[in-house]
Amino acid sequence: MNSTKRAAKEAAPLTDLALLAWPASMPEQARAVRGVLSAAGVPLSAAEVAARFAKAEKGRVAELLETLVLLGQAGENEGKFGGV
Repeated sequence: MNSTKRAAKEAAPLTDLALLAWPASMPEQARAVRGVLSAAGVPLSAAEVAARFAKAEKGRVAELLETLVLLGQAGENEGKFGGV
């Protein structure tokens, strides 16, 4: 994919993306959040991650992101999170 197409894809509004199902169990939620971070390729806020899921609560996503950071499975800088 050339850089122009990649930039356009990254700049696409979240409404253009299919919403992912929000898993029922905490371990599966953590795995899903980590997957979104890895696939994004750019740092995302908790709200941006939550917006990728149907029925995900922003507060729950924020807790999972902080947990992933503490476990060394995600990084955080100025309120944005990314995969490691």
